[in-house]
Amino acid sequence: MLVIVMFLPIFNPVTAVESVGRDDFGVLEAMANALAEQRDSGEDDIARDSAEGVLSALEARGREIGDGDALLATDGIIGDITMRQTTPLEPQHPRPYVFLTEPDSHPDGWPNNLLDTLFELPPDFSDPLAFGANTYSLYVNYSARNNGPQYEAWDYGTFTGDIISFEGTGLFENAIDIDGDSNPDIAVGLSIVGLGQQGEG
Repeated sequence: MLVIVMFLPIFNPVTAVESVGRDDFGVLEAMANALAEQRDSGEDDIARDSAEGVLSALEARGREIGDGDALLATDGIIGDITMRQTTPLEPQHPRPYVFLTEPDSHPDGWPNNLLDTLFELPPDFSDPLAFGANTYSLYVNYSARNNGPQYEAWDYGTFTGDIISFEGTGLFENAIDIDGDSNPDIAVGLSIVGLGQQGEG
């Protein structure tokens, strides 16, 4: 008897009320009723007729201006008006933008395109890894405050930085001379944050 009682659930599978999964608590029916009431109310026709009436009234008041019209007599009244040139000013783009759009403005040795940046050898060999995808062009424009000195320079930069360096630059940093005295003034490094992470980098 015990064995038969244990096997009874196998022969009588559990059933569920499927109507529960289909019950939306009347939301869809309420939405359908609201849309039907709006469609039958005629609000669209009322709004269209009202707008057409206003536009028709404006068109009826329009008229052409001819000689002797009162509007033309206002020229003498507002004769003291001051006119100014409204031509927009010439845009002052930053130098990197000019380098990209005007190749003739490039400094000496500046790469002409991405291929030159990646595969052209740098002028000095302080970094033996300064080639290929490890290389990028680095442009620096320094202006001191109060009309102080201004320097402009460019150099090759690498993600690994200056491997052979005696100027005290750190790992992944490139020593850049911006005033032309052969001594580095700043150290610049470029890294890709989140490299190797999905959706980052």
